[in-house]
Amino acid sequence: MARRDRFRTARIEQRSAFLKLPGEIRTLIYRAALVKNTPIDLWPHKFIENNRAHAKLVKRLQKTGKDDHSIDEILVRDQHDLNYVRTEMATGLLAACKQVNREARMLFWRENTFRFSGDFGWRGLRRFLISIGPEARSRIRSLEVSPPVWIEDHTCQIMDVQQFIPISKIASAKNYPKLHMAKAFHVFDAQDNSRLVCEMLRGEQTLPKLNLVIMGGWQFGRLDSSYYDYPSVQTSILFDLWSLKHFCTVSVVLESGSVMTGPFNKKLLNDVDISLVAQPGSRVVPERSFKAPRQETTPTVADAREITDLQIWPPLLVEDVLTEGLKIFDLEDRIDAPARGGKAHKSTYYGRRRLERRLKGFGGCRFVERNGEYCNDCNQQLANPWETWRRHQYWCVHCKGKSGHTWKQGIEVRKISRERRLAQRAEAEGEDAWWQG
Repeated sequence: MARRDRFRTARIEQRSAFLKLPGEIRTLIYRAALVKNTPIDLWPHKFIENNRAHAKLVKRLQKTGKDDHSIDEILVRDQHDLNYVRTEMATGLLAACKQVNREARMLFWRENTFRFSGDFGWRGLRRFLISIGPEARSRIRSLEVSPPVWIEDHTCQIMDVQQFIPISKIASAKNYPKLHMAKAFHVFDAQDNSRLVCEMLRGEQTLPKLNLVIMGGWQFGRLDSSYYDYPSVQTSILFDLWSLKHFCTVSVVLESGSVMTGPFNKKLLNDVDISLVAQPGSRVVPERSFKAPRQETTPTVADAREITDLQIWPPLLVEDVLTEGLKIFDLEDRIDAPARGGKAHKSTYYGRRRLERRLKGFGGCRFVERNGEYCNDCNQQLANPWETWRRHQYWCVHCKGKSGHTWKQGIEVRKISRERRLAQRAEAEGEDAWWQG
């Protein structure tokens, strides 16, 4: 008996005064200690001017075999936000105990916005998502990243030549303080990185917001062939992001000092379910049709209209109310009839009255206007037929047909599963509800 008692597990008694506090108060403490009001930029487009001013950085570069003459030439990112997270935020709470870790890590990933403003190849974002693992990826609710940059497409260019840094030099830049992330093999085609990121996001299907940030000093869309020496974003990434439409809202955000020009206007973005957000201080060139012939006088950056107030151009999609979708069929905007069943307003005290019936689809479905390229053989919508032809020498990925495609206007019926509707409703009721009980 004595031997068995010696190996008996002792019962753990919780004596922490902190854990005896109500869950709502602990949530406020976690939010004050682990949530940053501004986005956490883990891949900034800001570099250290004098490397020798940081003794730890010099010692680190010398260990890599760099001589004293080349230390000043090495490009090093100024990881100010990373240093803030490690020194100013109370991340030590995550190592206090299992219960605190379980409670605090959910709020840390859920309520912080992670930004990669200088990650033009999406390599940093890819390494970040691999390092944190699937559980943390499912908790993230907001990401901000720069559009991927290539030289061939010339649709995202830098306006100030003094700020231009070769993409090859940016790709080999160091980080200070050092980022402890998983080593990902460098993919020379940055489009592959973006597709791998989209695949990870589609696997989780929990990210509600993804912003493509155009920083100040950059322009989105080309006007003519005068910027061939500057970096750009390839148009196919817009169609790759289209695959996230069922669970994620993708937006192009023009920050103060940026310009949107050329055929990349709000209509093209809205056609692929991408919103355009123009912050005060940004500029937008008057819209021109994407398929319109080139005009004799090409608009310049000087023709851009300055945005004084925040403006948002969402996609022209029908969300819930079918009465707006009836415009597609050229019918009346409203249906006035006595409400019978379904969701309707209750009758007043004064008796039964004629109510407005607002149809919200059927069985969790939504009617969505969809414009795009359709295959001439199977009539399936094609996300990016030009990229498919470049890779496989056929237009349609469904029937592998080569007869071509046609631009059409159509209507899509989206089906939303019951589990997802319940999850969205529970999240809307409050993210802190899980503390109660």
